[in-house]
Amino acid sequence: MPLMPAGERGLPAATAGIALTGGALTWALGSWSQGRRGFARTTNFRLGTALVAVLIALTAVWVAIVRPLSSERSPRP
Repeated sequence: MPLMPAGERGLPAATAGIALTGGALTWALGSWSQGRRGFARTTNFRLGTALVAVLIALTAVWVAIVRPLSSERSPRP
């Protein structure tokens, strides 16, 4: 997956891998939280949904600032 942002948007591989790392870490945090039984299932669902929404919005803002889409796209070789 990191190859698509690197190839299409020109991002370095390390930067493209940040999304995968964030996804893996939040997946582990969610699994750990649910396994502890510290929260009710509905609370886990609400917190997880809110976290995903916030992170999607932050990612969209970050991408728009770092690599905005241009109207001129170079042709693919």
